[in-house]
Amino acid sequence: RSIPYPRGKTLGGSSSINGLLYIRGQEQDYNIWRQLGNKGWGWNDVLPYFLKSENQERGKSEFHGVNGPLSISDTRIKLDLLEKFMDAAEEKGIPKTDDFNKGDNFGCGYFQVTEKNGLRCSAAVGYLNPIKKRKNLKIEINCHVKKINFDGKKAISVSYWKDNELFTISANKEIILCAGSIGSTQILQTSGIGNGNQL
Repeated sequence: RSIPYPRGKTLGGSSSINGLLYIRGQEQDYNIWRQLGNKGWGWNDVLPYFLKSENQERGKSEFHGVNGPLSISDTRIKLDLLEKFMDAAEEKGIPKTDDFNKGDNFGCGYFQVTEKNGLRCSAAVGYLNPIKKRKNLKIEINCHVKKINFDGKKAISVSYWKDNELFTISANKEIILCAGSIGSTQILQTSGIGNGNQL
């Protein structure tokens, strides 16, 4: 079957169109990635980066940071129906939680959102807007990445389509792939990585 999966083809990607939900993965999932050989992907490895990225409305704590580019807030509306639902879940053994971002997502409660003062804080708002006037930054829009090009195992350039013309831009230091869970996977596969492909 085919399942529609809306994606944001704009600056900020899907963070510019999504439901603002802010929930990290389970601690055990990150630790399994590390155990599978992905050094640096355990929960304790990635938690400092979560903290560094956050501008948490609740303030700084063991699991949250402040002064980061991504604004995180509590939901602004509480509904009686949801309160009753949480009470019912608790009666059935599902505990109430006020934070789904401590590494244990089991529970029932209100989630936090990526917004500030009721306005969306997308990746573009948080990360790109503050630096887009830098002289060493060039933003290309209306482009579609075809693939990452390699020299052996080293990523050296990116090929992309714009106005039906294929361009290739080289990297002096590194290429950072951040096209979301769907786009990143697709680009890796078109670049020869994944599904049994090896460089």
